[in-house]
Amino acid sequence: MGSKNRRRRREQNHPKPANVTRTSYKKDFLTFDEQIDLLRFRKMDIPEEDVSYARNLLRRIGYYRLSGYWYVYRQGEGQSPTPEEDFTPGVSLHDVEKLYDFDRNLRVLVFNAIESIEVALRALIGHTLGSHGSMAHTDPSLFRDSFTKADPDTGKSGTRYTAERYNWMHSEHYKWIKSAGRKTERSKADFVRHFKDKYGMPLPVWVVTEVIDFSDLSRIYEGMVEEDRSAVAVGLGVTDEEGKPLTESLRSWLRALTFVRNTCAHHSRLWNVNMVEQVAPSQPFPTPLQHLADLSSGKHARIYPTLAIISFLTAQINPGMEWKEPIGNLIKDAPPVPDYLDRMGFPLDWDQLSVWGAGPRPLSAGSPPGCNNTLDGRSSG
Repeated sequence: MGSKNRRRRREQNHPKPANVTRTSYKKDFLTFDEQIDLLRFRKMDIPEEDVSYARNLLRRIGYYRLSGYWYVYRQGEGQSPTPEEDFTPGVSLHDVEKLYDFDRNLRVLVFNAIESIEVALRALIGHTLGSHGSMAHTDPSLFRDSFTKADPDTGKSGTRYTAERYNWMHSEHYKWIKSAGRKTERSKADFVRHFKDKYGMPLPVWVVTEVIDFSDLSRIYEGMVEEDRSAVAVGLGVTDEEGKPLTESLRSWLRALTFVRNTCAHHSRLWNVNMVEQVAPSQPFPTPLQHLADLSSGKHARIYPTLAIISFLTAQINPGMEWKEPIGNLIKDAPPVPDYLDRMGFPLDWDQLSVWGAGPRPLSAGSPPGCNNTLDGRSSG
């Protein structure tokens, strides 16, 4: 009742402007104690001695963010319970926090691994394009037609540009150059300032590739001619058993990695994320990843294929990098969420596959223990 009265007073004192779009959202603001009451009403186990803990957890993380983690603990048929359904008997906020911490630790490990992939990709693209000249990234002749030319029907008349240049100015290459230019202009890095002060603009490609983001790296790779894409793929070890570079496979991987990197950087839920950009199962895989072609479409919509690709790429880039064991052990120590491996897209025999090597220790008998891994508490963004 209190929250309804507060909303009524707000509406009386601050009438809605006429130009604000109306929404169908009608739920009231709830205080932390009212949120606890609502969770108890929905059968969340919050005894009186846990109220202070619950209030602190809601204040520290937020009801809305936590709701993405307690969703899997609701009752309901199959994998899609409705938001209004009660929680499974015995579920507490301690269970939810364990799943939240598991996901946070997963993001830290994944983000660190993608960092090593990103650094290698920057170096390879900068070196490959740089072999054509310091300003190779600005030369349309060094890229694929699909990257440097817009739709043939793009209007050309009534401008001060030639038809060819007007068309290029509506291409993905032109958009990429503008995006890269904005990032180099904003950069405060010492090495960028050095080049600007000593040589002026524009910057050479091997400097630009150190400034742009992962999405821009993925886009420029897509636009490179096949010979150059092959050089990058070979440099990352993305080849078939005969050594043929799998350029289209790598293109798909980079899109998926961009999505996962951004998910980690924004501290979003990762463990059961719906992959908007998926690894293409129709493209060939290197031998250690052949099993990905046999996964169901549902599993390709989950995080496992990208984790397997990260495991493969980090081993190619830096064989001494210790990643397989900690990520494997974290997965095996996941909180006891029903069907958690399936929700992440893992095949049943995942830890026996060559891409994971002998890294993770065997899973002990019984339910997986609670996630006690804390790593170092670093932010993933």
